[in-house]
Amino acid sequence: MPYVTYAYNTTSNGIASFSPFYLMYMHNATTPIELLYNLSLETQYENEDVYVSDASERMHMAFQVVRKQLKTNFERAKGQYDERVQFTKFCGSEFVWHFIPPHSKRSE
Repeated sequence: MPYVTYAYNTTSNGIASFSPFYLMYMHNATTPIELLYNLSLETQYENEDVYVSDASERMHMAFQVVRKQLKTNFERAKGQYDERVQFTKFCGSEFVWHFIPPHSKRSE
């Protein structure tokens, strides 16, 4: 199960275009092959203030992108749903059945 979790957390999401790991830690996960061959691409920072400033900027940019893509995806899904829904119009003189489901009995 830990391998599945790692794979899920480090794979870029189709909607958000970022991996959950990146959105949480603001950098991509280091993979075992990168550790084996010392291929780490992490940026070295002068001090903590520069790191915080850079991480804050990357976080702001990533969240703006995710927010925009989620909004676009929501609007597309809403449009598709609205196309499928068929509204029924009733005249004032028509009789209709109105179903009110009974309350579920709770065992107390």
